[in-house]
Amino acid sequence: MKSQLELYSFISAKLKTKLNKFLSSESLEGAIQAKTLVECFLPFRGTPYEVLERVYASTGDLKMVEAQIFVIQISAYLDVLKFVEDPVFAFVRALARGMEIEHIKNTIRLWFDAHVRGRSIDDRTVYCYRGTFIDAFNTDRVIGAQNAEAVIEEFRNTDYYAIIKNELHKSAKLGTLFSLETALDKQYYTLLTQACQKLSKHDIEVAEKFISLDVDIENIASLVRLGSFTNLHSDEITQYLIDYKGAMSVSALASAYTGDNVSAVALSLLGKKYAGLASLWSRGDMGMKLAGLERVLHELRTMEARRFLAGNPFSIGIIIAYFILLENELTAVRTVLNAKYYGLPEDRIRSIV
Repeated sequence: MKSQLELYSFISAKLKTKLNKFLSSESLEGAIQAKTLVECFLPFRGTPYEVLERVYASTGDLKMVEAQIFVIQISAYLDVLKFVEDPVFAFVRALARGMEIEHIKNTIRLWFDAHVRGRSIDDRTVYCYRGTFIDAFNTDRVIGAQNAEAVIEEFRNTDYYAIIKNELHKSAKLGTLFSLETALDKQYYTLLTQACQKLSKHDIEVAEKFISLDVDIENIASLVRLGSFTNLHSDEITQYLIDYKGAMSVSALASAYTGDNVSAVALSLLGKKYAGLASLWSRGDMGMKLAGLERVLHELRTMEARRFLAGNPFSIGIIIAYFILLENELTAVRTVLNAKYYGLPEDRIRSIV
């Protein structure tokens, strides 16, 4: 088995090669300044994203391009898995489940829309990912299942079987998948925490810092989503939040939410250092306040990732940082393409990238 130094020297070299292929600020700016959506793809030539232009040229369908972006992100996880070994392998595999769970959610949403809500999904199934990932299930069989039992059975040999079995029937009765999707998110963090505990002591400390920040972001996003539910009590809200030892307590979050006290949440999460940003969560309705706080947390996550890349490269931090920055870049590419499609002005695009 390789020593920590040998392992991360190899991993660091591999990932820095990949990071050097990330879009330059000039390329992204070129896409922003493009006059049309077709021209927007031109700055991506010679980069890992030049495939997007080919997809759009052959289909004329921006949603198909977005599906390809999803494939790029999944492929990045599978690629890193090829050159790491346990316990890092198990941790990266657990990280990759975040993407897998998003795929599962999207697949079950399609089934739910068709068989519970009675909506047509014919124009949406083509965008589903159908490649291999961590656990094996057949996307088309889930979408085409005639009843909930058939959906559940398709996940029998996965780590998600018990959750889907327990939640899907209830979701169908309630007409919403929120509870099921929350349970899948909780399962992700359970599996990630288990894998984290097998790392070295230093790696555990690094990983837990990122995990706790991700949980805070996830919980704030859930509170935004809960805005569509009215008259929820604090104890009802907590069941939709993820409990993690390094993150803000779910009871405190729920109490602040029901009391319309986003400032208290921000102070707990960010400390007095960011008190000057209070205007971001002091104006507008609850959804706007929470969205402002979520944006700040995402910025902190990015800052932490960049700090790890600039510092000690011999820890799990470099792997986590790579995936965070890749996610940011793919989000930026997707945002710019959609903004061009809808004809947003350059200044507006820059403000949201």
